[in-house]
Amino acid sequence: MDEEFSEMYRAPNNPQRRKRLPRPEPKVFHVHGEGAGRHGKGSGFAWVKPITGKKQMKWVDGLTKEEAEYKAVIAVLEYVGEGSRVQIRMDSATVSKQITYPLPVRDPRLNALLSEALKLEDEKWLSGVEAMTISRSQNLAAKLFDSAKLARRKVK
Repeated sequence: MDEEFSEMYRAPNNPQRRKRLPRPEPKVFHVHGEGAGRHGKGSGFAWVKPITGKKQMKWVDGLTKEEAEYKAVIAVLEYVGEGSRVQIRMDSATVSKQITYPLPVRDPRLNALLSEALKLEDEKWLSGVEAMTISRSQNLAAKLFDSAKLARRKVK
């Protein structure tokens, strides 16, 4: 009987296994990336975990908007613990689709960032990473980034 249970437990598509191991509630994060202007400065990314208020923001000059969005996703995946289920909410429909349905990306720099995100998902044994698009006005990470950008301008 123990062998039978062991085989059932190891079979990934066994419906009885899914009943025994419920999926954890997703950890929700808002992410935002901002591309550099013509002068190559002012780009960066941020993420916010709404339920706890935990947040992270980083300025990295020379990024495109899509590169900054991917950097934000990677920062979230580095932050979460092993086995977590992650839901990423962002205002970039393109990056959201590329994360949810990992397809090759034409731009080699973006493809490398997508590969890094997928590698982190595997290394941390995450039980799922899904991305969804929200409006910029709902995105708490965009608000954080905008207020930091304003503060940065006032200092100069």
